[in-house]
Amino acid sequence: MALFGLSPLILSLLASKWFMFPQRGLDVANYTAFLAVLTAIIHIIGAINLRVDSPIQQQNSADDDSSGVEPSNGEVTSDSDETSALLPQKIDLGNYDSFWDILRDPHFWILALITLLVLGSCEMVMANIGTIALALPTTQGTEITAGPFANSTTVTSVATTQVRLLSFSNTISRITTGPMADFISPVASYLRPGLLVLPRQHKISRVVFLFGSCLLMTISFLWMVFVIQVQEQIWLFSVGIGTAYGSTFTVL
Repeated sequence: MALFGLSPLILSLLASKWFMFPQRGLDVANYTAFLAVLTAIIHIIGAINLRVDSPIQQQNSADDDSSGVEPSNGEVTSDSDETSALLPQKIDLGNYDSFWDILRDPHFWILALITLLVLGSCEMVMANIGTIALALPTTQGTEITAGPFANSTTVTSVATTQVRLLSFSNTISRITTGPMADFISPVASYLRPGLLVLPRQHKISRVVFLFGSCLLMTISFLWMVFVIQVQEQIWLFSVGIGTAYGSTFTVL
């Protein structure tokens, strides 16, 4: 998940190194052909090396996972005795017999609304960050004199800088938020039909992480509207949007 966020950074570095020319900028045709060939090679490697376990192997793995017992704290272990619980604690996740039952659940619509607003807004910014940055004036011609990656002297490097900042903050937020969410708010493990267990006790709800992402995105947009006036200041906006997007995507 974290490496997924690095792809814009790596691809922008490759484009700047091999497909950028001083007079005409990015060679779009050759760069697009490079991406097509690279994607085809990766898909071929995945098709050759990725394997799916047979149903028998999956059943044996499920039987091995369910052979343990659950102590009082809700964890499943292989150390059992006469006083240990024979079955892990069941978790009530709601009874959804059909798609219409899900649509009648108000929590589903709240989650859908958060996903639409946060991910949609962040992806809009990520797709247009170059245009947003170039729409702002500079204090000293076209030179970036403050913030990370200072001394960017061309119009193309201004947009590239923001792409790298978005990618880097996106990746860092995935690396930090994912393990933190799994430790503080673990996801239930599936053992057999109707039986779910938690690897450890819940400390806080994952909704807290979503609320933090929404708050960070709101602050970033308010910062963009009321504070940012020149290109030298937009790097904070890029970092905030990248962090909010990576955190929300990881928690979901």
